[in-house]
Amino acid sequence: MASLVIALIALVIALLSAIYTRRQAVEAAGLHEIERARHLEERRPTLSGEIKRLGGATARLDVTLESHEPLSAVEVVIPRGQGITFDRNVYGVVPVKPGNVALAAFACNPYTGDAAGMEPRGTVSWKIDLADKHVSDLRLEAICHGPAGQRWDAILIRAHVQPDISKTVW
Repeated sequence: MASLVIALIALVIALLSAIYTRRQAVEAAGLHEIERARHLEERRPTLSGEIKRLGGATARLDVTLESHEPLSAVEVVIPRGQGITFDRNVYGVVPVKPGNVALAAFACNPYTGDAAGMEPRGTVSWKIDLADKHVSDLRLEAICHGPAGQRWDAILIRAHVQPDISKTVW
């Protein structure tokens, strides 16, 4: 009878130990996920933008990767209502239906049109169209992908629009 009691106590201790071990594993996994998310945010890419006038209502948007890690893919979106759109006739601009304006583009090889990434301090460019009334400081958002499958959403890019010197009064 005593051996049965000892066996039952050992069984209860083993079950409690298993439950404790399981809880520790779940907490460790949660901690690992928190650390992964924190590390991902610390590595969030930094992008800068510049708009250079090419003449008339045509300009070029240059986006430069300012951070130190390469990206495997970059998509840039112009929020509506700023008076600036991508030229629909260049590689990298997301196709739109006839009559719609192009507000999204992706980094690509300028010769083949294939999607491409960005190297640190590298620049990608797209031809853009400026409406008569447009903002002087364009706000863009980017979605970036890292080489190991990381994804960063809503990366803010600011780009100053060079003034049109042909409309300058002397």
